[in-house]
Amino acid sequence: MVAFGQPVTTSDFRIPESKSENLFFNLQGFLNSSKGADGFRSDPGSSYDQKDSRTNVNLDFSCRYYSLQFSENSSNELNLDGRAGYSFSKSDRTSVDTSVRNAAGQSNSGSLSISPRWTFSTYLEPDRWFLFGRVDGAGTLGFSGGESSENFQPTTATRGEFGGYDILGKFGLGFGKMRDGRVVFQVLRFLEKLEEDGSFTRSLEREEVLKIVNIFARKVEYSTSHERFVKYFFRDVFVELEAMGVIKEGRATAYSLVRSEEILSESIFTRLFGWRTQVGVQHSSFQRFSKQSNVPDYFRKGGQDFLSTSIEYGKDLSLNSHLYGRVSSDIPINSLSTKPNFDLTASLIYEVGEKIEVAFRVSYYDENSVSEVIFSDIEFSRSINRSVEANFVFYLEDHVFLDFTAGYHNRDFSTILIPSYSRSSSEEAVFGNVSIRYKVF
Repeated sequence: MVAFGQPVTTSDFRIPESKSENLFFNLQGFLNSSKGADGFRSDPGSSYDQKDSRTNVNLDFSCRYYSLQFSENSSNELNLDGRAGYSFSKSDRTSVDTSVRNAAGQSNSGSLSISPRWTFSTYLEPDRWFLFGRVDGAGTLGFSGGESSENFQPTTATRGEFGGYDILGKFGLGFGKMRDGRVVFQVLRFLEKLEEDGSFTRSLEREEVLKIVNIFARKVEYSTSHERFVKYFFRDVFVELEAMGVIKEGRATAYSLVRSEEILSESIFTRLFGWRTQVGVQHSSFQRFSKQSNVPDYFRKGGQDFLSTSIEYGKDLSLNSHLYGRVSSDIPINSLSTKPNFDLTASLIYEVGEKIEVAFRVSYYDENSVSEVIFSDIEFSRSINRSVEANFVFYLEDHVFLDFTAGYHNRDFSTILIPSYSRSSSEEAVFGNVSIRYKVF
């Protein structure tokens, strides 16, 4: 990849100031009502008649609010999703031959759900001490019901309710700084395409490249403001290039513009660089319940408090290669479970545009949980996951595509339900996948 003779690397990336916000509603409805009749006659005197009617109604309403602000020293993201739905159906069938038979029924159901998510971080001292927090939630309430009758007998009715919630909150203090330099690699790919097409009057200076990087880093502003944001995004990119004097107005061909859009669809690996460590407290809890006619009630709840610690490190070994690792542990506080959760991930990647991708990943995850079942029994569970995966991709447009993936996965799972039940299971797998496509002519 040509970097225009300038020492531009992914670690040169700095987070620009950006702000985006949107709110939208969506309403969908469906109504279908139908009637039908069928009759049959034959000698001597036999007959059959049937009448049917059906009605179906569905309503679905959803809304979403999204707000994102970020800069070098702070980030604040809020996402609120809500949904409500209702459905109703009714049917009636009457048939007459030697006797009159009737079957009728109706059912309805509804649900309401809300899912908030809020994350933030703010630096008390640039690139050093920072506060962070995260709140995730999800809640659902719903009902279902129906009634049916046959041959004019008494009506049989059913009724059900269900609901639950999930809550996770985490707050703490950290030290260090991580940035994602993926956008630098993306911009250099974009500029390389334009240079190959002869669109530039001269090479870009280092600071000019970083100006384009800042526009790419604020892409979320365009995607939240416009449904078809690509044209507005590249309009501003090319206006900036023309203002720099490195590309003359009208010099970029339609072919170059279409090639430029391809960069947004290319899969580019994350390139987190720097290091940071975090210490915080975390609370998580959940509850589920359901009540249904003629069926035993279901109830389950659980919750844990943790002291959470983590450290992560990333480094760009070159413009095309990157190393990343993260270790975290959640230590139970005031919990029946005394075993900590442990997570280890590491990856090494090598990427040359869309031509070559090589990735190697290792992960180990040990999760422990405790919950209460049907108000009285206590359930402990533990899951240990280990995996190693390697992936290689080679691609030449209009010629050949090769994708090879291989890996190993192991999982151990155990459950203890006090006072009288235990279960354990394990699985182990080696997997591989090869995909080859070659164009002869």
